[in-house]
Amino acid sequence: MTEQILGGKILKGVKDRCQPYSSYFQGKLITIVMFQPPEELTDAKILGQYRAAVTSTNQKVKTFEFLGCEVKSFTLPGNTEPERFGDILKGAANNRNSLAIIVQNPIPGSKLKLELGNIPPRLDIDGINENRGLFKASATSESIARLAQSFAIQGSKVAVVGAGGFVGRGVVRLLEDSQIQCLKIDMGDDLLRTHEADIVVSCTGEAELLDKRHILPSHRLVVDSGFIPQADGSIKGDVNRSAYDIPQYLTPVPGGVGPMQMATLLERIVELTQEQSPQKWTIETQSAEMIGIPPDILDLPDMTSAETDLELD
Repeated sequence: MTEQILGGKILKGVKDRCQPYSSYFQGKLITIVMFQPPEELTDAKILGQYRAAVTSTNQKVKTFEFLGCEVKSFTLPGNTEPERFGDILKGAANNRNSLAIIVQNPIPGSKLKLELGNIPPRLDIDGINENRGLFKASATSESIARLAQSFAIQGSKVAVVGAGGFVGRGVVRLLEDSQIQCLKIDMGDDLLRTHEADIVVSCTGEAELLDKRHILPSHRLVVDSGFIPQADGSIKGDVNRSAYDIPQYLTPVPGGVGPMQMATLLERIVELTQEQSPQKWTIETQSAEMIGIPPDILDLPDMTSAETDLELD
């Protein structure tokens, strides 16, 4: 029977460990920038990514406000001039109270992406500039990699579906740095190659791309990091729910990777500002009753759906 790994329990533990540092963060600035889709955009998949960015931004605002930070969130039109975007980044970078600048994907156009160089490495806590800052990958990529590392054994092979995308590249980078073999799969490749791996990660943003044809009982872990809002308000992941009961462990959508991403962002901001940072979240054991629960909160009740299922995946 498949055990689901719920990120809300991990996030709760990280919040508890970060709470003692909250006095430091009063009045400190976090800047988050997201874009509206261009008016001419009709691609349903990319439109879904813009809708997902709204959810992600809201969750990040909530996460950093928990610490006491001042969060400035900008929503820019899809036709924003690069100079306008650059001015926002420069203003945040020059503010002496700034701790972080986060830019949400998707970013509409290569000219806007050129402005990302205005983010100082010390403020790029979500790795938008990919391996050029203090962190080698985004918080989502790190969360996925930490999950895979927890389940990997000698000789493990991790299939990363969507290995060429922003999140997938980060996952591959981190896993290969830890000497874990990756099987890189992208759109157009034979998705049945997931059979060659014992751990499967999917980060394509392609709704229900994987199903029971691709997932096996021998898969120790399946990480579904898709979060694809539908026009009717429902949420889908990369993995069809028909496959949810096949692998040994699985992160569901919603309520799986999303809260872990927020937990990792909290850890990063505390790590960057404090001489002694709290213990990082980890999967201590693969036993069903303890999966994903830090040892110091094992006696806490389970999170409500408002704290878990509504978190971004």
